[in-house]
Amino acid sequence: MAALLATVTGCAWLERSSVSSVPASIAGGAPSTAPSLSQSGRYVAFGSDASDLVPGDTNGTVDVFVRDNLAKTTERISVTNAGAQSPSGSYEAAISDSGRYVAFTSSAQLGTGDTDSVLDVYLRDRQLGTTTLVSVTSTTQYPASRPVISGDGRTVAFTTSARVIDPPVVIPFGPLVRHLDSATTTSMIDPGAPVVPGDYDLSDDGSRIAFVEFSLSGLTVYANARVADTTTRAQIAAIANFTSNADVPVTFPLALSGDGTVFALAINGLFPNTNGQMQIGTTTGGTPTSTPIPRTTDVALSDDGSNLGTVTNTHGGSTATIRTLPSGTAKVVSANAAGNATSLVTSAAFSGDGEWVAFASDDPSGVSGDARGVTQVYTRSVAQPSPPPS
Repeated sequence: MAALLATVTGCAWLERSSVSSVPASIAGGAPSTAPSLSQSGRYVAFGSDASDLVPGDTNGTVDVFVRDNLAKTTERISVTNAGAQSPSGSYEAAISDSGRYVAFTSSAQLGTGDTDSVLDVYLRDRQLGTTTLVSVTSTTQYPASRPVISGDGRTVAFTTSARVIDPPVVIPFGPLVRHLDSATTTSMIDPGAPVVPGDYDLSDDGSRIAFVEFSLSGLTVYANARVADTTTRAQIAAIANFTSNADVPVTFPLALSGDGTVFALAINGLFPNTNGQMQIGTTTGGTPTSTPIPRTTDVALSDDGSNLGTVTNTHGGSTATIRTLPSGTAKVVSANAAGNATSLVTSAAFSGDGEWVAFASDDPSGVSGDARGVTQVYTRSVAQPSPPPS
């Protein structure tokens, strides 16, 4: 499918994805961010405040869209079962491998069972045209955010802020995993444990989840990363345990390969210190490799774990890079059509086949003809040769 997308007429080395269908390929007039890619890179989901990407967008707020880079169409996803637009903002798009399912958050009541006005996680079935509330159990509706979707689209992980420690103090809790086929929700940590969730990622079949959890004891923050079964909560692999002084913020972006066998964990120190470590290992045992890397905000793995995508921050800006494992050969992929690295990448995503990257950038030279002056979402081929820098 990736080869098809690369050769079908009209698909360029670098494409602006935050564009309209009618009229065709007009860049959005307001910022677009946070892309998510399907397995082949054909579909890119993203959030946008633009009102000119689809007809009838009059709600004046952020919506979630899907761009079909092959058919050259843009579709609004954050709508009700009846297709009505959301009266409030929708964010954090996550798309399945086939592009059929898109998870997102919204404070609007878009689906049956939503009785509150706080952020909830929804799943849009683009084939059936249905919008389903995901952040629920059989008895409870959770205020929720940060959806991660499995490759098959039938499992969604999310974080909830429903835990009240000492009213009115509310802290995040999770990750929780919703299995759509069985209509069950599993908490991945002990509901009684004083743990705050970090990053997490699902395998393609939804059976495994890699996640980071933080706990506090006195003045020490403990970070634990592991892989577990999403139904039984049984641990499959202990990735890492860390401690750090509570005054030093440490983040651990984490990715799990689609087949659930490879993990990548970035260990970041205090900004603006750009030194960090990337640990890569398998869920079947062995000692992970550890490599120095700049401060990393996003991590992604291809389905087979052979390609590692990262977004790294330096004093000169941020860049999206893809590395071939285990050789470590690296290539900056957040470049404009002239081959120059863009000045700022706010978010990026990588396709499951490792052949495509989507990123958001405010660089006006990304694709010719963009005079809107706002952040746009771009999709580009990793496999095709880059043009030489100008």
